[in-house]
Amino acid sequence: MVYTYQPDYFNGHAFLCTYIAPDYRGYFYGAEASLLFIDHIFAYYPFRKLYAEIYEYNTASLNNVLKSGWQEEGKLKQHRWHSDGYKDMLIFALYRAEFYNQFGKLLSSLKKIG
Repeated sequence: MVYTYQPDYFNGHAFLCTYIAPDYRGYFYGAEASLLFIDHIFAYYPFRKLYAEIYEYNTASLNNVLKSGWQEEGKLKQHRWHSDGYKDMLIFALYRAEFYNQFGKLLSSLKKIG
């Protein structure tokens, strides 16, 4: 499941969330769905960047955004209780131009396949 929330058309950004059920993690499903959805959002909506909010204990998601060009733009310290204490929430941004510079060729391939 991939969706956006809190769109801010005036300032040109929205938040993005991707959820992949545990049985489907570790494959290319989440990455492909996210890439195609982000392409759709940037192609049809006036957003210049997307945000992702990730808790520090979600190491799989943190690794994915760091590998795919997202930039850390903020941190909400001790934002959520988890397990044994309060954990930080990190805020990452993905800019339109950087997204297409990094993934333009791959997107073209995915669109030809699909």
